[in-house]
Amino acid sequence: MDERSWTIPRIPLTNNKTLRMHWAARRKDGRDWHRAIGAICGNGNAPGRIELEITVHRVRLQDPDNAVASLKPVIDALNRHGWMTDDDCAGLNLVAAQMKCKKADQRTEITWKTMTE
Repeated sequence: MDERSWTIPRIPLTNNKTLRMHWAARRKDGRDWHRAIGAICGNGNAPGRIELEITVHRVRLQDPDNAVASLKPVIDALNRHGWMTDDDCAGLNLVAAQMKCKKADQRTEITWKTMTE
């Protein structure tokens, strides 16, 4: 089993904020995540099924459903960089968590693991 961990020094926007954004600003946010993931994680070669654990350390915690929805640009960026073959239920086991922290300590921690069939 292969396992890797990364810390991204930013947090995803809340789902409520993203839904109210202009489409161009939402697209820019997705591109920013794509650049951040590429710079820190590089490109991968996903072997098949993976487990992805994403922990967002933020000042204000979100409702669980919004916390998962806010991860879309992060997951899309990992997918485009080859860290997963697809972001569907068959190929991805997603574990989303949040932790309360001070503003200066906000970050996104990603743990990527291959899963045995």
